[in-house]
Amino acid sequence: MSDMKINILKSIIVLGIGLLIGWGFLAGSEDTDTGLIMAIIVCICLLIAGEIMFGIEFKQKREGIMLKTSAGGWAFCVLVMNMAFLGFAANLTVVFIANGISLLLFLLLANSIYKV
Repeated sequence: MSDMKINILKSIIVLGIGLLIGWGFLAGSEDTDTGLIMAIIVCICLLIAGEIMFGIEFKQKREGIMLKTSAGGWAFCVLVMNMAFLGFAANLTVVFIANGISLLLFLLLANSIYKV
């Protein structure tokens, strides 16, 4: 297993970026209840991906690069998917299911990369 080191400054910056993007989703929504839930979902997903990409430094460079790349790809997919949901005013059930499935698939992929 590799050792990981958390960079506090980068983690705080990632938190701020995630909160600002979540606020943008809230401001872009026509319905405040739906926008608040989508903002929370996007913020959590981006915090997970952002912490892996920027907040954690891995001792093993190879698995660190693979995890950071997959986290960046997943964050981009989550942003595009949720922008589409916001633009088409999707049902919250669809938003929860799609984000939940994408999160679980990413965690499965990240676990597989980390265990190799």
